[in-house]
Parts: sequence; structure tokens; C-alpha cells
Amino acid sequence: MLNAVGAGKKNLLVNETVDAKFVKSAGNIAGVKTTFAGSVNTYDVLNADKLIISVDAAKKLEEVLG
Repeated sequence: MLNAVGAGKKNLLVNETVDAKFVKSAGNIAGVKTTFAGSVNTYDVLNADKLIISVDAAKKLEEVLG
């Protein structure tokens, strides 16, 4: 999956909500950090080589950030 999106060495996966299975699964992949739409911060976004965000998370960010 990560190869399909051209992932780099540092990737940030953003999900709409906290999902224990999502976090645990992604934790097994080197170079992947996970967060949810309500806790995305500027440092993590700028530090990542690739930002991978679900459609639902993008909608939630749009609501939160205006």
C-alpha cells in the first residue's frame, strides 16, 4: 500500500478517529507514524516525507480548521 502512494522514509497516516487496530497495525511498519484528525499538528505534518490521509479524516480536518 505504501509503495502505491510513493511513501518515503517518514510517513504520517491520518485517520478520522482513534482506532486501536489502525494504530497497532501501522506500528508494525517502519517509518510510519499515526494520528487522528483531531490531533494533527504542524510539526508532524512538516516532518513527514508523505502525508497519507483518509477521505473522512480530510473532511474532519476541514470542519475543525475551517
